[in-house]
Amino acid sequence: MQRIFMEARLSDLGKARFFSLQEEEDDEEKLYALLDELAEGAPRERKPFPLSDVTVGVKCGGSDGYSGLSANPLVGEAADMLCSWGGRVVATEIPEMFGAEDVIASRIGEEDVFRNFAATIRWFRDYFDAHGQPVYENPSPGNKEGGLTTLEENSLGAVTKCGASPVSDVLPMGAQASRRGVSVIFGPGNDLVSSTAMAAGGAQIILFTTGRGTPYSTVVPTLKISSNTA
Repeated sequence: MQRIFMEARLSDLGKARFFSLQEEEDDEEKLYALLDELAEGAPRERKPFPLSDVTVGVKCGGSDGYSGLSANPLVGEAADMLCSWGGRVVATEIPEMFGAEDVIASRIGEEDVFRNFAATIRWFRDYFDAHGQPVYENPSPGNKEGGLTTLEENSLGAVTKCGASPVSDVLPMGAQASRRGVSVIFGPGNDLVSSTAMAAGGAQIILFTTGRGTPYSTVVPTLKISSNTA
């Protein structure tokens, strides 16, 4: 990653710091030292701005039986509040919608957006078939150990993090969300790829629910959310 940044010759590379966990005897001490350096070199001041300028990504990974009962619905309520104030919500993980497509489709009010959503679902299903991958491999063994049982149960819980607001757009990976409400971005369930897709889509923060636990973050601030009750 450091080599990629160097080759890109970014003008503000001085604001970035790198370290390798394998090369540090005390990675925590090194991390805090680098954070201090970054804080000293970042004199920017926080400024107020309206919630209508906020774009939030919603994500789940390492889900368990409580994710769809409490953690994801909580994020969904936050998503609805943001949408009611004119903000934007972006979601992806298209394979995580298998079995719950109707929930998302029922909230689409424009025919061209509906067609794009249907085509996106179809593309991912065809991709699974073309590569001999079973659609019903999800939920994973870890999900099942956490209490999830079927693809539909996993998906119906996953889509609740999108709230109940209208789905206003379906976007290719890398496109910026510009319409108010919920935008669905073309992307897989993989934590790294889907989170990056939402960041590229304009998400300034990602609300990431996890029941089994996952260490992954992304290039924008990521808030991990877990629950242990229904």
